[in-house]
Amino acid sequence: MNSKFSHSGNIILAGFAMMIIFMSYLVFRCASQPAEMVNDNYYENELQYQDNINAKVNGDEYMESFSITIHGNKIRLTLPKELTTNFINASVIFYCVSDKTADIKMVLQNSSDGIYYFDASSWKRLNFITKISIVSGGKKYFHEMTIQL
Repeated sequence: MNSKFSHSGNIILAGFAMMIIFMSYLVFRCASQPAEMVNDNYYENELQYQDNINAKVNGDEYMESFSITIHGNKIRLTLPKELTTNFINASVIFYCVSDKTADIKMVLQNSSDGIYYFDASSWKRLNFITKISIVSGGKKYFHEMTIQL
C-alpha cells in the first residue's frame, strides 16, 4: 500500500490548516495586547463633552492672555487677570501623552496678577499638554497649551 501525502488535495488541506492556526495565533496576540485609552474615565468624560466645548469657546475669548514660559526648572503660567482674581475653582494639569505616571495636577489659588510659578526640577523631561480649567463668574473656561521640558 503506497499512500501519497503529496496529493494536491492533501496539500490544500494542509494549507487551510496552517491558515487557521496562523489566524488563531493572530487572534491570541490581539487579545493579549492592552487596550489603553487616553484616560481612565474616557466614557464619563465623553458624556460631559458639550460642557467641554462651551468651556473651550469661553477660554478662547481670552486666548491672548494665556501664556506659559520655561526658565530653567521654573515654569511661569500667566492667566487672564479677569478670571484669576475671584474664581470659584481652578486647576492646571500637565498631561504627558507618552507617560501616564508623569502627569501632574495642581489646584490654583486666587491671584491678583494671574501669574503662577511651578518648580519642574523633579519632573520628567518630556512633552506636556497644559490643560487649564477655571470656573469664574458662573462660567467654565478651558485652555490648552503644549510645552517641552
